[in-house]
Amino acid sequence: MSSHKLCVLSGVLALSLSALACDSCGCSIGDPARGGGSGITAGIGDLRRQIKDLIPDTKTTDAPEPQLSNGNVPDFTKPPPLEEGPAKPHRWSVDTTFEFREFQHNRAENSFIIVQSGHDQHAYRFDYSFGEHIGYLVNDDLSVGISAGFRDLHKLDVDVPNRIGQRENSSGPTDPVLDAKFRFMRQSECFPLDMAVFGVVKTDLGLVNNRRPTGELFETEDQPGTGSWNETLGLAVSHGWEKWGVSSSASYTHKGEGAERFKEGDITRLSLSASRLLTPECFTWKAYFSTGLQGLLERHAVDHGITDPDHGGRFMYVLPGIAVKPNDRLIVSVTAPIPVIQDENGTHQKQRWNLQVGVGVRF
Repeated sequence: MSSHKLCVLSGVLALSLSALACDSCGCSIGDPARGGGSGITAGIGDLRRQIKDLIPDTKTTDAPEPQLSNGNVPDFTKPPPLEEGPAKPHRWSVDTTFEFREFQHNRAENSFIIVQSGHDQHAYRFDYSFGEHIGYLVNDDLSVGISAGFRDLHKLDVDVPNRIGQRENSSGPTDPVLDAKFRFMRQSECFPLDMAVFGVVKTDLGLVNNRRPTGELFETEDQPGTGSWNETLGLAVSHGWEKWGVSSSASYTHKGEGAERFKEGDITRLSLSASRLLTPECFTWKAYFSTGLQGLLERHAVDHGITDPDHGGRFMYVLPGIAVKPNDRLIVSVTAPIPVIQDENGTHQKQRWNLQVGVGVRF
């Protein structure tokens, strides 16, 4: 039976989905067979199919019998039949993601009091974002990609006395992101894990000049882009069995100074995820359930060279999700991050709920 490798190039997309204000969890549509529905995977293929390539059947690796010309005498003038080998991996990937977040509401009058006392209060209502990621598999262990997106933020005015509670909107293109992942160890009979390093560089090309109805600029964290260059470096490991997969990753994101001399806090991110195949192995289409746990430590922001006490914090999310693969070229995933710890610095609202949907195509 021929094997087909599904090349998953969007693992680092999880870190390129940078949520402004306070960084939220980001999920990928990585390999669902290895926990990738809610976490970064180190491998670049479906292990249950790859393992058949790593450990060939002895019946197919023995020298082929020569063809017989008259029923009992080998005909050496004809070439031996070719053995059917594994299919070449899909080199390209296109991943489309959608995220919606709703925030806990605070009365605009209360938020205004907080602002007047010298603290920051965003008064967010909700936001949503779209992202498009294009990836390329350079070889079996190296993948690169680029992504860009669009963010639409809806909030209330809590700064101007005669406009308290009026709705405001800031939308536009986000900062393009470059990413790369290199797998330096493969899971095999001799080694239990796939291990990979990954890097992400966020550029400063997003929109940062949206203005409020009063004519002044929105705060930097309320803009679609940040005006800063951010760099992420991380390590991912994963392991797969016949029906189960697990993955874990750790990364650090340095954020540079952006528009209006505002620097968001650096991020330390840890994640652990697992998935299980729900459908029978013989089915052409596959369905996976995944769940994960992700922790974020966001440091204080710096505004005009002064540490801002109202940004950053400690966060933890549980990440249940479902992924479906109708075929080897298509992945559809839905993840609903559940905040379990939102220890915000200062007085920002917490997230109420979050939904992330992804569609990935391989070719």
